[in-house]
Amino acid sequence: MIKIMIAEDQQLIRESLKIILNSIEGLRVISIVANGEEVLQQLENEKPDIILMDIRMPVMDGVESTRVLKQRYPDVHVLMLTTFNDDEYVLKALAYGASGYILKGISLRELKYSIETTVE
Repeated sequence: MIKIMIAEDQQLIRESLKIILNSIEGLRVISIVANGEEVLQQLENEKPDIILMDIRMPVMDGVESTRVLKQRYPDVHVLMLTTFNDDEYVLKALAYGASGYILKGISLRELKYSIETTVE
């Protein structure tokens, strides 16, 4: 079972991703948060295998959150979520240890594949 945390500031996207991912055999969403600061707080209680992290969020964005969490929890995988190919943010996140990035418009099959191959 792959344990997933969703970090996304838009509630509808957060809740929709949770429902979709929990319907897929072998995947389980263990927590959802709205910003990078909440990611770091939640990691004190639960350790996901992978975090689906929105790049742009209030309070602390996904890039900064990735930088901090990879120092504290190097074994946690991070896939950045973005609505567009924002090279500057994506490159920074990858430099800080993100495993990769996915566009929010990908298919369910591609999302499942991305999660599974990142965690393997």
